[in-house]
Amino acid sequence: MANQIPKKREQIQKAQNQKTSRFAGFSWMKLVYTLIVVFLYVPLVFLGVQTFLPKYSDYDYPIQYKDCYAYTPYDEQSKCYDAEEQAKIIEQRDQCMAEQQAVTDKYNKEKREYETWKYLSVLGFAVFTLVLVMFIGFDVPIKIGLFIGSAAAVFIATMQYFETKSIPAFVVLLVVFGLVVYVIQKREKFFR
Repeated sequence: MANQIPKKREQIQKAQNQKTSRFAGFSWMKLVYTLIVVFLYVPLVFLGVQTFLPKYSDYDYPIQYKDCYAYTPYDEQSKCYDAEEQAKIIEQRDQCMAEQQAVTDKYNKEKREYETWKYLSVLGFAVFTLVLVMFIGFDVPIKIGLFIGSAAAVFIATMQYFETKSIPAFVVLLVVFGLVVYVIQKREKFFR
């Protein structure tokens, strides 16, 4: 029985050591610092893009539409148009709609091209951040915060500018993906 008491103490000590070793490297302050970096980095990127590339930032559609279906007064006596007048009205309406469609298409093309630059700016900043994380010796919470922040910014930008359908943006996104996979693969080296 006297022999069992030290064995019990030894088992209890081993169990406590296993519990503490699981959380030995964990620090709540490191987690807080990491979250602070993430929550400051993501708005920094998007505020920078909206500040330096402000065009098309609002949801205001600046095209003034003509009323192609405007009410056309008709002769009170006949109460209807003859075929010639009706054809003329339809032709004017179709021409008006074609002009409006051309203006709308031009606006949408310009907007898509401009938003491609916004998207490329976010991706470029993310690449820059990932390169910084790889080569500059920041503290671990800062490195992890910048890494997670850049990944979050890329994801949000991809969802926001998804309709750009830009080949250069896809290539840069592929580079970002490759860098992220590389950093994750070599995480022991980068996140020490």
